[in-house]
Amino acid sequence: MLVLFWGLTLFIVSVIGVFNTQLENNGLMAFYLTFLLLTQLIFTFYLSLNRNEAFTTLKKLLGVIDL
Repeated sequence: MLVLFWGLTLFIVSVIGVFNTQLENNGLMAFYLTFLLLTQLIFTFYLSLNRNEAFTTLKKLLGVIDL
């Protein structure tokens, strides 16, 4: 439940950021926030579905060896 709350909070903040930067005509920041939005949204739902596998994947992505 906490994971979904965190994900939805980041989602709302990212959407507001994307709309604000598009209004200011800053294309690079809008692209960055859109990428951040999609990445965290996918990972949040993946994490909510299968928590252990998601953490293992994150450790592999970060190069941490799971002992």
